[in-house]
Amino acid sequence: MFITNISTNEFDRFLRHSINVFDHLDEVFRESRFSSNVTSTFPPHNIRQKDNSYLIEMAVAGFSKDEITITKEKDYLHVEGKKAEDEKNDEYLTYRGIASRSFKKSFVLGKNMKVLAADVKDGLLFIGLEKEVPEKDKPQTIEIGSDQSILSNIVSSVKKLAA
Repeated sequence: MFITNISTNEFDRFLRHSINVFDHLDEVFRESRFSSNVTSTFPPHNIRQKDNSYLIEMAVAGFSKDEITITKEKDYLHVEGKKAEDEKNDEYLTYRGIASRSFKKSFVLGKNMKVLAADVKDGLLFIGLEKEVPEKDKPQTIEIGSDQSILSNIVSSVKKLAA
């Protein structure tokens, strides 16, 4: 069976880079999920959730707002950082401990996810997301006894069917 060939790393990577993962569980079984491409862990990130709101926090020390692009394509959020070439060739730099390599990270978004805003502050990139619940899926409160005429018509119709 093909499922035995899936490594634990495949599921870990999927869960770590997914938001509202259970809306897109079928993504696990796409052919590209079984490829040997490794998702980079650079830059590190957190995903926070409260109710229908999500916040991605990504460590982007050394990157300015102009060097980061964020794009949403269908159900994917792509974050890309590109450093200028002249900064990499600093002749006075003796030791490089601050990573300045370019990166590209992709996140699988759930259905009805909307990107609200993004900002860089104190070396962290913040991306605010929200899951919009369609009106038809929101909970409804049904008032008891509000429309007796409709209910009596339904009851009489059901009784006719049962007879």
